[in-house]
Amino acid sequence: PVATASEANVVVDKIINYEKNPVSDASFYKTGINCAYFQDNDNITGI
Repeated sequence: PVATASEANVVVDKIINYEKNPVSDASFYKTGINCAYFQDNDNITGI
């Protein structure tokens, strides 16, 4: 997330640069990152 138009411009510029100049190192495409987030619903009652 961004807070200002200036920050948004930086993010968009980075995305455009990545799209125009993809990573050429083959090992980059052989690794991955996994992210997850779990938020329990504390509002459930009667259980």
